[in-house]
Amino acid sequence: MNVSVCKSDYTCSQLLTELEVGLLDYVEIQSTPSGYLEFRIGESAIAQWLTCLNQPIASLFVSADPHSSFLTAHSQPAKRSHLSLFSIQHAHARCCSLLRLATQQEMIRLNWLEDASQWQWAQPNPIPWLTGQQLRTCTVAERQLISQCFTVWDELPWQADTLAKNSQPLSLYPSRITILAQGLAQAFYATHQQCQIWGALENEGSDRLIAHLALILVTQKLLYGLLRIELGVVAPEEL
Repeated sequence: MNVSVCKSDYTCSQLLTELEVGLLDYVEIQSTPSGYLEFRIGESAIAQWLTCLNQPIASLFVSADPHSSFLTAHSQPAKRSHLSLFSIQHAHARCCSLLRLATQQEMIRLNWLEDASQWQWAQPNPIPWLTGQQLRTCTVAERQLISQCFTVWDELPWQADTLAKNSQPLSLYPSRITILAQGLAQAFYATHQQCQIWGALENEGSDRLIAHLALILVTQKLLYGLLRIELGVVAPEEL
């Protein structure tokens, strides 16, 4: 995977210190003649990044102060289609159902199962993302879902670990948050249709199935954060 970043006031040393140290072994950084930095991200780096997203939801999202100047200026709620919201909520509920069923059948173990906002991956540990140096989640639909998770995460300016001390997190327009959530939900539906857990995936071996379920948990966390924390609507666990 290649990612280009526009030149800025960052020095290389500043940029590297802000990256997860464990990821740097699998990331090649090159400068281009046009002044951009090109990142060649190995699949081992993607696997570590996905593992990092299996953190409590509260650590991934930070809600902005409702009295901030940005939110005051844009305080009128965006008109959102009930149909589009329902499709996002349905995707979240489906993620929850799949994860609960997998837990009941002892394929995986999650902590805090009684509250979907607190779910954390417990077992097996570590998550078997890789076979050799390649991701097990290798179908076109799964790749697109991972890409959509990247897109959502890249646009979260309110991430807790990027905030300076005592600084106010920024926010996105509700319409943009809805678009991000729709894209993530659609990518999940495509993956769910192509990768049947109690079908072809089950026949590919337990590690393949576990990696797929871990990707569903990452998706659930991001959908929950977008729905409940950022849009302020219900993120149902079942429908």
